[in-house]
Amino acid sequence: MTTAGKTVHAGKKFEKEVAELLGGRRLTRTNYGLEQHDVELVMPDGGRLLIECKLRAALAVEGFFAQAEKYASVGRGDIPIVVMKCKGKRLSDAIIAIRMAHAEDLVVVLGALGAEELHQMAENIRGKGE
Repeated sequence: MTTAGKTVHAGKKFEKEVAELLGGRRLTRTNYGLEQHDVELVMPDGGRLLIECKLRAALAVEGFFAQAEKYASVGRGDIPIVVMKCKGKRLSDAIIAIRMAHAEDLVVVLGALGAEELHQMAENIRGKGE
């Protein structure tokens, strides 16, 4: 298999792993002229999580995580999260990144919040994102 062929195979394998881990489905492409996301997860309300998977040799965000993780105390249940945005962009355009290993922890924490607290958090994000 050529290097390009290995890269495509590794990317497809990664997409399949993400789909299985999150309980979604990997979308297969029959028409490469048609752009679409890699993995889809249908939520109970009918909305969808549209997941784009990127497999790279290196990610700039790794350095950001190293800094966030340096401050985290695993015994306390800290969850390192990186928030990034480009200068001149709105706060609502920022990108939030979390390691897959901590995603379940975040869901548990958010699930423990009351409906009023979650609603207030959402309102804060909407109101300050402009």
